[in-house]
Amino acid sequence: MQLIATPPLKSSPRLLWLGVILTLAALLAALAGLYSVVYRDWVDEQRDSLVQELLWLEQSLRLHLEGHQQTVESMTPDLQGGVAGQQRFVAAASLLRRESREIAEVQWVDGRGRVLLDGSGMANGGQQLEGGSYDALWRAERLKRPVFGAPYRAADGKYRFDLAVPVLVHGRYQGGVRIVYDMAALLHHQVPWWIASQYHISVVDLDGKALASKFEQTPPQNTLFHQISFDPPGYGLSLRAVSYRAGVGLALPVLSSFIGLLTLALLYSLWRIRGHVRERAQAEKALQHEMILRQAIENSMKSGLLALDLRGQIVHVNRAFCELTGLGSAELVGQSPPYSFWPQEEGALLQAAMQAVLGGELPEHGFELPFCHRDGERFEVRFYATPLRGNDGRHTGWVASLYDITELKKKRLALNYSHQRFLSVLNGLDVGLCVTDGASSQLLYANPAFAEMWAQFEPAGLYCP
Repeated sequence: MQLIATPPLKSSPRLLWLGVILTLAALLAALAGLYSVVYRDWVDEQRDSLVQELLWLEQSLRLHLEGHQQTVESMTPDLQGGVAGQQRFVAAASLLRRESREIAEVQWVDGRGRVLLDGSGMANGGQQLEGGSYDALWRAERLKRPVFGAPYRAADGKYRFDLAVPVLVHGRYQGGVRIVYDMAALLHHQVPWWIASQYHISVVDLDGKALASKFEQTPPQNTLFHQISFDPPGYGLSLRAVSYRAGVGLALPVLSSFIGLLTLALLYSLWRIRGHVRERAQAEKALQHEMILRQAIENSMKSGLLALDLRGQIVHVNRAFCELTGLGSAELVGQSPPYSFWPQEEGALLQAAMQAVLGGELPEHGFELPFCHRDGERFEVRFYATPLRGNDGRHTGWVASLYDITELKKKRLALNYSHQRFLSVLNGLDVGLCVTDGASSQLLYANPAFAEMWAQFEPAGLYCP
């Protein structure tokens, strides 16, 4: 309870709340940016993985087809070895079809496009090839080297393409070996499961039409995809891979939802804290008004006010007390008996009075105590004390009020001296003199001369009925 200057009331901290709102908005923007960065990184990672897998698959298919080309080129010399050579061709063709199930047919074709022998060792009665089935042989005849033909649709509705290896005798075209590939079977047998489980693999033409796919199902929509040239066979064909995974899964959405819930909880908490702070601000404002009013009342009092703890230490003084002693509140607060405003020669009296106060011995009319001003001038005070109790009724100290009675005491002493002097004059008269009450005729005063003259009367009785 120290006498301090009350600071002016402050307005509500709107700038602080604005800073909190801006910080929260920045946090939300940062979280949104983080989500965007994570999502873009995930998309880039998925795209890179898709491209790598597709490049690996294209290289695997190309090496696979080039391996077939080399195998067929090693078979062409057997076609000039008569019956034994034909038997070796049939054995090699059968082995090639068993190892590569995507090969629909292996045929030996003469220079006029008639099938002489197939991989099963049977002659096809001079079947004449034409259209798409003869395109690869036609190109091989003109280029004098192995070529792949353009894709075509077979009688069963499936798309195929051919590999033709020419048979040259002294540089002249004598026929060739034709290998027929089933596109769907090629993808079915040559696309590994770890790729097929993640991507829908298909072969498309220049118009984007799917000619064959790993699985007979509609490719996913609105997902990542990539396509690269499928050469061999070429002719505008492309390998396309479409990702089955349309999103990032549950981890990121669940985490984002959790962050969103935490953000909402934070907003709700801030809203509640704002209300609580406003209530506290209103309470503090009311308390400040009360303190200002209390200080105004204390400072307006003419009598000094002093608050002590249970050990007699000063905890609060008002302005009037400071003016009486000539000491500031900072000098007075914290002092313990003997106080600096006690006259040294009256220490025993003042200490006894203080012990009486601390012991709860509080006379109804208070104490008359001598105090000392800073400049050494002594003055008398009337000192009243009462217990100081908190809201819970617990005794926490003492509160005392006092006022200067120096002038009043001087006047009282002067009046008493004047009265004694007047009585001395009356008592010295030789003439009897008495004073009576007019209403009750009771004798109030009689000088010695009157007492000697009227000794028979009772001094306090009735003398004139």
